[in-house]
Amino acid sequence: MPKEEVGTILMLITAMASYINHRYLHLPKSIGLTFVTFFISMIIVLLHHIDVSLAVNMIEMISTLEFSHTFLQRMLGFLLFAGALQIDYRDLYKHKLIIGLLSTVSVLISTFLIGVGTWVVIQFVGLQLPILYCFLFGALISPTDPVAVMSILKSTKAPKSLEMKIAGEALFNDAMGIVLFVAISGLANGTLELSILDFCIFFLRQAVGGIIFGLMLGQIFSRLIKGIDSSFVLILMTISLVSTGYLVAEHYLNISAVITIGVSGLSVGNTLRRSGFSLDLRNHLYDFWEFVDEILNAFLFVIIGLEFLEISSTPLIFVACMATIGITVIARWISVAIPLAWITGFRYINSQLLWLMTWGGMRGGISIALALMIPSTVMYRNTIVAITYSVVIFSIIVQGMTIAPLMHKMNLSNARFKPKKIEDVIISNMPNHLPSSLDEQAFTD
Repeated sequence: MPKEEVGTILMLITAMASYINHRYLHLPKSIGLTFVTFFISMIIVLLHHIDVSLAVNMIEMISTLEFSHTFLQRMLGFLLFAGALQIDYRDLYKHKLIIGLLSTVSVLISTFLIGVGTWVVIQFVGLQLPILYCFLFGALISPTDPVAVMSILKSTKAPKSLEMKIAGEALFNDAMGIVLFVAISGLANGTLELSILDFCIFFLRQAVGGIIFGLMLGQIFSRLIKGIDSSFVLILMTISLVSTGYLVAEHYLNISAVITIGVSGLSVGNTLRRSGFSLDLRNHLYDFWEFVDEILNAFLFVIIGLEFLEISSTPLIFVACMATIGITVIARWISVAIPLAWITGFRYINSQLLWLMTWGGMRGGISIALALMIPSTVMYRNTIVAITYSVVIFSIIVQGMTIAPLMHKMNLSNARFKPKKIEDVIISNMPNHLPSSLDEQAFTD
């Protein structure tokens, strides 16, 4: 099918799904679009079984999308920049310790737990999936997806402190997940021999390199835009910043393009808030990137729903998918609980915060894109793609639809707490922010 026809059909499906959701379902866009297109995909699969030509053409269309390439190299940078532009980096800095631990230690713990748990389930149901490929699945599914997380948090009215922890973790943990994925993939395919030292150097290059290059881009851009009073020029320059920065980081510097664009977005947003830009100029820029965010998010979640057409499932794979969903939730809970307990000296943990961060750590397009990057020659690819897709769909639809009611039940939508006695170790990591809010209660009962 020609690419222009694919784009036209995809636009039509996105418009139809948006209309149905807005008119009848009234769900948050990311959830509603995924749900509608997932339902459409199931109908197409049923029609395909009775050999309806339209269904056959639709499945062929999805196979030509090259979702991993389109998302990771085309859409992700713009989505990350649009989200990071709205975040005040000072809010993230207040939670730097917990965000840092969740972005590194939690991903390692989760990858190990999910890998072991998945291997046990696979052995129990009688499928074939070597332990290294189970850890490969753990690596691609452990990082929370910044696009999915930010999209859901917009509609939940989460407390600022909780929102910054979850969004900050999602913004920075992809580097660890992608590094683990690349390393384990190389080991599984026999194309890479990696020592612990090599792995640490590889990760530091990706993460630290991404932060440094992102800050450099942000500072250079901030100097260039001083004195500009044209919203048209400013918008074009931000577009160029994202596309050029992502290309250079990914293909020339071999550092994390995800972190590069996230950090540069934070830096540019800070410049716009602090410099002498007129309110109209800032509003024009924010309106543009909000529009880009809405449109690309719509396409992304529609494509996620349609990717069901590429899944080949059997009863055994279905059982494995259901069990793996439970494993990922349990692993997420443990991987969040350990850093929280370590920070507090294993004395106090706010159980509400723990459950909300567990349930709010959603997976999205990045996990699917990484799963689809596994070569088609790998005989275990279909199993990994199927269980990845099941976890992502559960995460977006079930977790996304229930996170707001969960916060409401815990009475945290507009939470205000009185501070309790906090250990010195906690105070040392939370300077100058002890108001009556969730911030100081992040680690206490």
